[in-house]
Amino acid sequence: MDGPTSKFDMEQSALLPQVQDVMSTPTRKKLPFALAIVGLVATLGVCMMYSNRANKISRMRSTNVQILAEESAALCGDMADPDVCASLSAMYNGMSGDGWVMNKYWVGGYHYCYWQGISCDDDWKVVEIELHNMAHLGGNNMVGEVPDVFEPLTELVNLDFGYSPDLRGSVPNSISTLEKLQFLRI
Repeated sequence: MDGPTSKFDMEQSALLPQVQDVMSTPTRKKLPFALAIVGLVATLGVCMMYSNRANKISRMRSTNVQILAEESAALCGDMADPDVCASLSAMYNGMSGDGWVMNKYWVGGYHYCYWQGISCDDDWKVVEIELHNMAHLGGNNMVGEVPDVFEPLTELVNLDFGYSPDLRGSVPNSISTLEKLQFLRI
């Protein structure tokens, strides 16, 4: 068989005269062509490198969002706002929530609107955090510093930690962002 036998062979044989023509030109004409090819290959390599990097960053971001959503669902239920969940969970963990007298349903997979001491409006937005315990003379056993995590709680009207002698530190700056806040007792 002397002629091309497949589509690939036909494409190769069609390109062969062009390649032979380039190869037969004097060296000085081949050099710019070769440099152009090298430049093109280098440009493609750089583009692929940045494309791969961008894809990795994009995958990392989506993975982080997925992890945050999974953690939020584990702590606050599937329908919870992840930022509000993170805020309330940080408050719970930062102030020794496991030792609170009023910690029923906290970070146990229930939506935060069901957590003891949390009240929400009809749109499932946190409007009250009342963690005082009138029945217990020692308060709610909150210990530590109040974390600066209140910014996501945009609808908060009432923040009441009641008698909490073991809380320390200053009032968190994020409380100043709560435009609807009417009552504050820390």
